Amino acid sequence: MTNNLFTEQARQAAAEGKPITLIDGSELIKLVMKYELYITPVKTYLLDDFYLDV
Repeated sequence: MTNNLFTEQARQAAAEGKPITLIDGSELIKLVMKYELYITPVKTYLLDDFYLDV
């Protein structure tokens, strides 16, 4: 498991020998969201450009 991406060499090594499932950062986020593990949903608001104008 990594919070980044696996190299091609790591993917090849995982495919050889005993089966190993590689979970990268994107897949980890999908799993956390799917099973709602250790998360609390929050509501987010995006400010329009009006707030950025000086």
